[in-house]
Amino acid sequence: MTTPNSITKILTTPKNFASIFNWKKASAKVLSLEIQKGRIGLAVASHPSFQESVHVLEPIPLSGRALADIVPQKLEEIVKQENICGFVVSWPIQQDTGKLGYSCGLVLNTLEQILEQTSDSPIMTSKRPVCLWDGAHAELPSIDIWGRCADYARTSSNPIHLASTEQYHVPSQGNAASEVMKDFFQANWPQLHYTLQQNHHIYSSESMHTDHTWHQESDKLHAA
Repeated sequence: MTTPNSITKILTTPKNFASIFNWKKASAKVLSLEIQKGRIGLAVASHPSFQESVHVLEPIPLSGRALADIVPQKLEEIVKQENICGFVVSWPIQQDTGKLGYSCGLVLNTLEQILEQTSDSPIMTSKRPVCLWDGAHAELPSIDIWGRCADYARTSSNPIHLASTEQYHVPSQGNAASEVMKDFFQANWPQLHYTLQQNHHIYSSESMHTDHTWHQESDKLHAA
């Protein structure tokens, strides 16, 4: 049976996570998880200094409240095959309020079940930690010195409120695990990300110049 302390022992800050990855970058990779109702999206990546693409993996299906055995088994396989040193987990804070909703609860509940089912051979530990990352960078509500938040006094202009679509589960567009990983890299290694983008621009420009030159030479041959 897991406890709140079990979760806190495997969680770390983005700064500490980046430091661990820098230390182990020569041989290890990071696995990104996007936990939502019905599936867990997966993406794996090497250290951004290697300037390699994020590799999207086949998602793991989820069904019901209880976690199927296939979930921890699949994660354990990936950890061993890719030598994973940590997990970047999408933290779906509500974009309209900046608060934790059902989706964040689903993430924590799933992590707790993974910890419980892998207690004999843990895959998430303090040495292989989890970093919760809000790739959308939602603005958190401001709280005054007395702990009051004005957002709780705000009323909605919507005549109908559907919590199932507005608050709880909002399906992600595309592969969120990959996008979260890229955003995490950009935020924690901004110079490396800039270099990668710059190199991509140079490569694209050179390719366009080569294609243009080839077409010019081809036109001359046809004219002759």
